[in-house]
Amino acid sequence: MGGWFSELRNWLDVNRCEPSVFALAGRRLDRLIYRISFENAGQAREFAEKFARYSPTLRAPMPYERAQLRAVAAPPVKVAS
Repeated sequence: MGGWFSELRNWLDVNRCEPSVFALAGRRLDRLIYRISFENAGQAREFAEKFARYSPTLRAPMPYERAQLRAVAAPPVKVAS
């Protein structure tokens, strides 16, 4: 698993992209499942191609997921002191 994370981090750095969501989504038998979302559809396709051997699923977000992604990706609001 450490090799996968190292490869992932390197790919993200080289391609100068940051997923809008990176979260543990569950477990299937002895494998962990992660949800990785990108705001940019091109980056999502490149990611899916690069990591094809891990069987990523590529799909457009549902309408309710778009709002969640925007909320997660939004910069934090600064409170005046």
